[in-house]
Amino acid sequence: MCPKYGTEVRLLVLFLASALIASPVASKFPPDLTPELNDVVQRYVSATEKQRKAMLGVQMEMEIDGRFTKLNEQGRMRVMRTISKLGELSMKMVEFVGDNRIKTELIARYLDEEQKAKAYGAITIAPADYEFEIKAILKHGGQSTYVFDVTPRKNDPGRFRGELWVDGETGMPLREAGQMVKSPHLLLANLRFARDYELHDGIAVVKHFQSSTDVRLLGVGRAELDVTFSNLSQAPAEKTEQL
Repeated sequence: MCPKYGTEVRLLVLFLASALIASPVASKFPPDLTPELNDVVQRYVSATEKQRKAMLGVQMEMEIDGRFTKLNEQGRMRVMRTISKLGELSMKMVEFVGDNRIKTELIARYLDEEQKAKAYGAITIAPADYEFEIKAILKHGGQSTYVFDVTPRKNDPGRFRGELWVDGETGMPLREAGQMVKSPHLLLANLRFARDYELHDGIAVVKHFQSSTDVRLLGVGRAELDVTFSNLSQAPAEKTEQL
């Protein structure tokens, strides 16, 4: 290779590599649908950022049912979930009925993880981290819903293998469901979940969440959660200190 062309060739290689990294890799899309599906994925990525911003400064009620199936223990908690304008997530218990172990060992731990993760928006399923494969295109009343199988490119904590449903008009998520590729805790195994959304003025708002996991403690068995979200409203104005 002539020295005077060395820099130009290296720059071209870097440019091509950057372009491949920046764009979604959709190797499992049928060739005739690739442009359409790439567009859906790109609009989904933009929509999730819009959705996350729209959830700032709102509050919702949560009704949480928890069960340890083998122990025949259960409980129900009603919670007010508030998201500040800065994205801080706070939970306030309104009432609880049921077995105390459900309250302290299951529901409280779930709420604590929600707060740590600031889990008020859709799960981040970026093309750089996941491979997308089209599973179905559902059409009803002139509307299209795209169902993707998603597989993480690396089995990192917090990622899952399963399905993503995307609204064809808005790009908003309608459903995320599957199994976590790594357990968040040594005492938990086979963590599965499903989160469903509904559209409010073009924004995806979480409506229902389910999860189940096997607890690796003698006699505990399976733990299940069923969460319903309702009564979306603007959060009360935040108090500020007077100087």
